[in-house]
Amino acid sequence: MKKWLLAGGLLAAVALAVSWGLGSGSAPSVPEAAAAPEAGVDDARAAPLGAVAVVLSHARATPTPAPRPSQAEGACGPSGEPCGDDSVCLDGGCVSTACGADGGGRCALSDGRVGTCCGARCVDFSTDRESCGKCGSPCQAGLDCVAGQCRAQSCAGQMAGTPCGESGQPRGACCRGACVTPSSWADDTANCGGCAHACAPGLTCQQGACVDPATGAPPGWTCLDPRHACPADMFCVVDGCFPRTCGDDGDGLLCPGAVRGTVGHCCGGRCADLFSDPEACGACGVRCAGGQSCQAGACVGP
Repeated sequence: MKKWLLAGGLLAAVALAVSWGLGSGSAPSVPEAAAAPEAGVDDARAAPLGAVAVVLSHARATPTPAPRPSQAEGACGPSGEPCGDDSVCLDGGCVSTACGADGGGRCALSDGRVGTCCGARCVDFSTDRESCGKCGSPCQAGLDCVAGQCRAQSCAGQMAGTPCGESGQPRGACCRGACVTPSSWADDTANCGGCAHACAPGLTCQQGACVDPATGAPPGWTCLDPRHACPADMFCVVDGCFPRTCGDDGDGLLCPGAVRGTVGHCCGGRCADLFSDPEACGACGVRCAGGQSCQAGACVGP
């Protein structure tokens, strides 16, 4: 009779465990009688009750965690709004991939950076030769746009005084094929205010200007005055003397023109008129195409 009672109790306990697992997920605590056998019950009879206790302890339903809210796919910037078909998300906001004919506003460059619309073009003001530093500010022939300024990265063939320098370096000026700091011309009598601009005899260089040391002001005479004439190997330009010959390192320096009283610029060892020379139009090394002429330093014609 005891065996039948024990079997019936075991079946009831299993049925109760199943009903807890399928129910609301909460289960009452295990009765002490089921947790531990009564005194005097042998191990063989207590084992089924121990198994039932294990089943009961794992029968509670595990709650499913609620999903965390996430930003919508394609959202851009603090507002979380998705970008349109004609824009991309850059620098924390939607940036247009195309520019209108009137320009203005930010735009997406081909390399994934943010640029500025200049007309229908998206440009980088720091490197664009046609819009260097601002829209519609092109660099002249032979110059590149470096850090938003037109500069010559090589002074070979460049006019003396042409802005030069590489990115990250102070802006300099070309002098005899090299890029030098203009501040060095502030008090250099041989290069006063510019490359190879030597003060006439009797004058000194102060803050980049040739002045009379007695008065600290420009003189009332020029170097054409016989008393202050330039040396024989130099020629006079107002208050300064320039070399008469063009050396290999003299590109861009002033030189005496073919017509008396005029000046040109050294280009490859010869004195060229940069305003009319089709082989050096506007700057040394700029050659006009066949059929074109050089007028006012620019190539014109077919």
